[in-house]
Amino acid sequence: GLLVLICDVAKGMFGVYLGQLASQAGIGTPADQIYLMIAGGLLAIIGHSCSIFLKFKGGKGVAVTIAILLLLDNHLLAISFWSVLLAFLCSKRLVMAVVALCITYPLAMFFYGYRMETVIVAGLLACLIIVLHRSSFRKEVKVEDDYRAEYQNLGKNIAYYRAQKNL
Repeated sequence: GLLVLICDVAKGMFGVYLGQLASQAGIGTPADQIYLMIAGGLLAIIGHSCSIFLKFKGGKGVAVTIAILLLLDNHLLAISFWSVLLAFLCSKRLVMAVVALCITYPLAMFFYGYRMETVIVAGLLACLIIVLHRSSFRKEVKVEDDYRAEYQNLGKNIAYYRAQKNL
């Protein structure tokens, strides 16, 4: 649980740090530092989600992504946190909170005046996270269908019991 979360966060931070080191080592211009940091973080997410050690299967990359977003701009992450909290409290589903993060972070970047290339990369990253959560969406729909079917069966059982009682 907690140890895995700490390792995933460290993995994302390490990717961003490697991008920053590459920039300081003279790769690209100082203006390209943010892109190298994003590239390092993106490689950490891809490595986490498609690990060669796990036959190209892995995690969904949320903890790694949050670590990267925290290092890139913690103010935007704080703004997105409120949408995540609201989505979770309204839906009671963690997958909806992840979707809220994926939507609000690129939007916040756009409205705060980030360069369009950076916003596009953030949007693509958000799309990647949503695609990686396909199985979670399917599980949520299946659970919702199971609850609906169980509720309908309960209604039928109550009606049957009442019919039997009136006989």
